[in-house]
Amino acid sequence: YSDFLVVVPAGPPDPDAEASLLREYPELQNIDLSLVRNTILDYIQEEKINYLDLFSAVQKVKESLHYPAEDGGHYNLAGHQLMAQAILDYLQERNLIKQLIDN
Repeated sequence: YSDFLVVVPAGPPDPDAEASLLREYPELQNIDLSLVRNTILDYIQEEKINYLDLFSAVQKVKESLHYPAEDGGHYNLAGHQLMAQAILDYLQERNLIKQLIDN
């Protein structure tokens, strides 16, 4: 038996990144880009699987920091630091760091 944490990438995408994606892949124009993400989240919640949705981490800083992505939605340095801190905070808040070290 093993516990694990599903980390859900921050979304929905930055509007500029989404527009860039649709210009590059116009065949996605009529597809609900959030459908897969929402389907996965629904399953995770129904099955009571531990997860961290990084969307909330992005929303907390979005007003004070430009969206932490570049190059069509890939994280820039600030984005990687933000995601790493959100994961560390999640683990520390649930005392999972000590559990991992003790095991």
